[in-house]
Amino acid sequence: MFAKSKRMANLTSTFEHLHTDLAETLVACRAHPDSNAVHRLRTSTRRIEALLRKVLDDHPRATRLRGKIKRALQQLRKVRRAAGPVRDLDVQRKLVAEITEKSRIVESIEHRKELSGECKVLDDCLHRRRKQSTAKLIKILKVAEPTLERALEDVPDAMANMHETSPFKTARRLVLDNSLDLNDVSGERLHRYRKRTKAARYLAEMQKKSPLAQRLAKRLKRVLDDIGRWHDLMLLAQEAKVILRKRSILTQAIKAERNHALSVAIHSAGTMHQSR
Repeated sequence: MFAKSKRMANLTSTFEHLHTDLAETLVACRAHPDSNAVHRLRTSTRRIEALLRKVLDDHPRATRLRGKIKRALQQLRKVRRAAGPVRDLDVQRKLVAEITEKSRIVESIEHRKELSGECKVLDDCLHRRRKQSTAKLIKILKVAEPTLERALEDVPDAMANMHETSPFKTARRLVLDNSLDLNDVSGERLHRYRKRTKAARYLAEMQKKSPLAQRLAKRLKRVLDDIGRWHDLMLLAQEAKVILRKRSILTQAIKAERNHALSVAIHSAGTMHQSR
C-alpha cells in the first residue's frame, strides 16, 4: 500500500511540475514567440498530454477523472496544433540555411549565385508565413490559456488516491504495442509510428531515477529525431517545389537530403524494432 501511495504521489508531483512548466511557457510564448519559446510550448503540451492519457488508460471507469482530463486534452491539443505551423516554419528555415551552405561547397561559382538567390526567395516566403502563423498562435493562446488553466487546476484532486502503474512500464508497453513492418515502410506509416512513439519517450523521461527508463528515453529520442528530420525535409521539399521550381538547384538539394534522411530514419526505426 505504501509503495502504491508513493507512486501516486510521484505522479501527482510530476503533473504539478509539468503544469507549472506549461504555465510559464504559455506566458513566455505570448510575450516573445521566438523559435525556442514555440518549441518549448509544443514539448510542454506533449509531455503533459502523455501523462494525462496514461492516467486515463489506468482508470477507464473513473467518470469524474475522465471528464476533467478530456477537457484538458481538448485545450492542450488546440494549443499544440496552433503552435505546430510556427514550429515547422522555424525548422524549415534552419534547414534551408543548412542545405544552402552545404551545397555551396560543391556547386560552381555560377550556381552558387543562383543558389543564394533561391535561398533568399524561399526563406523570405517562409519568413512571411511565419509572421502570419505567429499572429494566429498569439490570438489562440489569449483565448485558450485561461480555459486550459481551468481545465487543469482540478486534475490533481481527481487523481488523488488512485493506483497508477509507473510511467516506465507504460512506456515499455507503448513501445511493444507500436509495431512497424520493416518490409513495408512508407512515409505515412513512418510518420504514424513517430507520433505514437512520442508518448513513450516522454513517459520514460519522467522516471528520472530509473537508469532503464532513461536509457529507453534516449533510444527513443534518437529514433524520433531521425524520423522527425526526414518529415521536416519532406515538408520543406514540398514547399520548395511550389515556391521555386521542381528543377531548381535548391529544390534538388533538399530532395537529396530528404531521401538520405528517409534511409537513416528507416534504419533507426529498424534498430529500435530489433532491440525491443
